[in-house]
Amino acid sequence: MESLVTATPTVKSTPSRPEYELQVYQSLSKTFTSSFVNELRTSTPKYTALESQDKEPQIPAAGHISQGKVNTGVSQTQNGLIDYAAKYVQPWAELAKGPLPANQTLLLDYVTPFQVVAFWRAICFKHIAVASTVLIFVLVKVLTVVSTGLFALDPISFNDIPQSMYATTVFDGSEGLSLERIDARAAINLYGHKKSSMLLPNGTTTEYAFQLIEPTTSVPNDTLAYSASVDVFIADNWDCESEESSMTAHYNTSITLPGCEVHNGHLDVPKWYADSDANETTPRYGYWGIFQQVKCSNLDPSDPKFNRYTISVAYSKGIAQNNAIMLNSSNVVCTPSYHIQRGNISIFTNGSLNGDIKFSKAQSHVEGITADDILLAARYSLQQTTIPSSFDSDYLEVDGFLNAMIRATPEFKVEMLMNNSWLEVKSKEVYQQHAA
Repeated sequence: MESLVTATPTVKSTPSRPEYELQVYQSLSKTFTSSFVNELRTSTPKYTALESQDKEPQIPAAGHISQGKVNTGVSQTQNGLIDYAAKYVQPWAELAKGPLPANQTLLLDYVTPFQVVAFWRAICFKHIAVASTVLIFVLVKVLTVVSTGLFALDPISFNDIPQSMYATTVFDGSEGLSLERIDARAAINLYGHKKSSMLLPNGTTTEYAFQLIEPTTSVPNDTLAYSASVDVFIADNWDCESEESSMTAHYNTSITLPGCEVHNGHLDVPKWYADSDANETTPRYGYWGIFQQVKCSNLDPSDPKFNRYTISVAYSKGIAQNNAIMLNSSNVVCTPSYHIQRGNISIFTNGSLNGDIKFSKAQSHVEGITADDILLAARYSLQQTTIPSSFDSDYLEVDGFLNAMIRATPEFKVEMLMNNSWLEVKSKEVYQQHAA
C-alpha cells in the first residue's frame, strides 16, 4: 500500500494587538532616531575657531573689538532647534529601549511646558540630553543679557607702534607770498567754523598750522591716529603800543612812540556825511574805524620795525564830510611776528588734530616770508569777503579787519571801539586766527 505523506505547514503565531502596536512604535522610533542623528551629523556646521584642525584660530588685535556680543560657539537659533529636537525625540528614544510606562514614552511631553518644568521633569526621569539642551538654552539667553546689558566692551589701543611716516605738506617761501595768490577762503573758512561749527581745513586750527603726515606703508584699517614730529606755524606775537595822537586837517594822524614817529596815519568820518543835505542843520554822530599800514619815518626802510600797523577809530560829530569835529579817538600801533617750531603732534586719519601739541625749544622762520607778508595776506583775505557785521548800527563804518574784531566779540558794544585794550586784544586774536 502506498503511504500518503501529508505536509503540515508551520503557522507563525500572530501577536496580540497591543504587542503588535508596541513593535511598530519601536521600529518607527529606531528609524526616526537614526535618521535624526544622521541629519545632525551632516547638517551641524563646523566652527573654524573651535574645531578646525587645519587652520589656526584668527584672534583680532586688541583695541579693534567692535562687536558687543559673546560668541558661545552655537547661535541662539541653532541651539533652539537642537533643544526642540531633543525634547521631541526623547519619548521615541525611550520607547525604542523596550516596554515602558506610557508617562515616560507616548504621554511624555517636553515641548509644551515651560523650560523650568521641562528641566525638572528631565532630571526626574534622568533624561540627560533634554536637561542639557534646556540648561544650555537658558544659559545662552542669560549670557546674551549679561554681555549686552551689564558689560561694555571698550577698545584697547596700542600706542607708539613704530611706523615710517612722510610729510605731505611743507612750509615753502621760495616763491614769496604774493597777494595775487590770496583769496577769501581763509576768512570764509574761519567764519564758517565760528558761525556754524564747520571743520577747518586739514592741518589748521584757530591757533596753528602744521604739516600733514601719512604712513609710507599700509596700516590696519582701524588705525586711530598717527603721531610724528613736524613743523608747526605759530603767529605768536602781536606787540602793540598806544600813545596820544594829534590830528591835522582831514584827520591826518601823527603818532609819537618810543623809537617810532608815525606821520602817515589817516582817520575819517562815515561816508554818509557826504550825503547830507547842504541845508541840513541837525548834526550827525558816527564811528569810523580802519586797519592800516604805517611807517616809522625816523627808521631806515631796511629796519625790521620800519613797518607798523595801526587800528584806529574816530568818533565824530558833523553836518557834512568836510564840516565835522572829532569828539574822541582810539588807536594802537602793532608789530606782528611769527615762527616755525618743531612739535610732536597726533592727528586722526582724517587729518584733524588729536589732543595738544608738544613743542620743542628750537624755533625758525620760513625763508622768504616775513610777518608783514602774513599779516597783509590775512587782511587781504578779509577784504575779499562780504561777511556782514554782527553789530547792526546806522552810525558805524569799519573795514573788514575791524569787522572781524567785532564778530569775535560775543557781546559787543559800540563804546568798546574807544577802548585801546579791546583794540589790542581783538586785533591780536584776528591776526593769529587768520594767519593760521
